[in-house]
Amino acid sequence: MHQIEAPTGETIAIPASVAEDQRYFTLAEAADARAFYDEHGYVVWRGLVPGTMADAARGAWAAEMKPYPGPVYRQTTGKPEVNTTNDRGFVMNPVLNLQDLETRHFAGLKAAALDIFAHEDLRAAATALLGA
Repeated sequence: MHQIEAPTGETIAIPASVAEDQRYFTLAEAADARAFYDEHGYVVWRGLVPGTMADAARGAWAAEMKPYPGPVYRQTTGKPEVNTTNDRGFVMNPVLNLQDLETRHFAGLKAAALDIFAHEDLRAAATALLGA
């Protein structure tokens, strides 16, 4: 486990491997995932969407969002802001509502996000956790 100090002063343990982490679930384990969710308030699912879809979203992010110089609505503030990046080039201010991005600037990212959001296994996992 990696230990870091939170802004609150508490120590946070971050798993360094899958073996040190909480349980991961597959869609075939939906009932167990629901029980874990009820107890812990979150679930990590593995393999819900094909890796090619994730690759498409990452590629579109790198091609369209990272270099975009204009403001985009942000999850943290709800306001349009330009990208803020850290020293490693990661965008640090999360984007709000990928499905609502302007198509003229973000056609690939928006399409990739919608493909993932509408994927049948992701819908099935949400239904298993939240009901119909």
